[in-house]
Amino acid sequence: MKREHKSRERFFWILISALIIIMGAIYLLKFQKPTSDIKIYVANEGDGTISVIDSQSLDVIKTIKLDGMPHNINLDPLGRYFYATNHEGEEEEDEHGGHIPYLRILDAKTNKLLKSIEMEEMAAHVVPGRDGNNVYVSIEGGNSIVEVDINQGKIIRSFESGEGPHGFVLSNSNRKLYVPNMKSNDISIVNLEDGIEERLNIQLQNFNCETPVAMGITNDDKHSFVTCGK
Repeated sequence: MKREHKSRERFFWILISALIIIMGAIYLLKFQKPTSDIKIYVANEGDGTISVIDSQSLDVIKTIKLDGMPHNINLDPLGRYFYATNHEGEEEEDEHGGHIPYLRILDAKTNKLLKSIEMEEMAAHVVPGRDGNNVYVSIEGGNSIVEVDINQGKIIRSFESGEGPHGFVLSNSNRKLYVPNMKSNDISIVNLEDGIEERLNIQLQNFNCETPVAMGITNDDKHSFVTCGK
């Protein structure tokens, strides 16, 4: 009898375990998105296209043709759009010159171009605000950062920076921009509440950062990082 009781108890727990595994599988299939839904976007300045890549297979699943030279891409935090800057200037002597610079807004589901917002000078990088209502664009040719209202489709504010602002980052608190200035070899820290810019030279003992290009920041906003070129 004891052996029969143990067998029944063992069968009971095997059945419960099987049910848990089945319910877990159903949950994953029903509620979790497959990894193949995650896309990678690559800007190709040379041929004026954006490559859309499946993150699982690494296959190019779509090539989006745009006029000009797409340089930087970023995603809307709400998953609606992705944004691309057109890295061109109006002056012919500039290597990117001859075409009008734009901020492009594209549909994240259909990959269709929804809107092109003209920038006054050559645009470099684009960073969306945390709430998805606006984006910030570094105007490399105009030594400034502009704020664009997505719903209105126009520039609503402009902030001063150093010379040649490029791959900037927004703090996780949504309060400050940290901007590397490639030509003046310094960093602009822009307070978004009052628009005041603080300038910081990048020096450590005998090291001077020349041509700062791009920046990152930790999740707690305590440390930021900058890449230095030559």
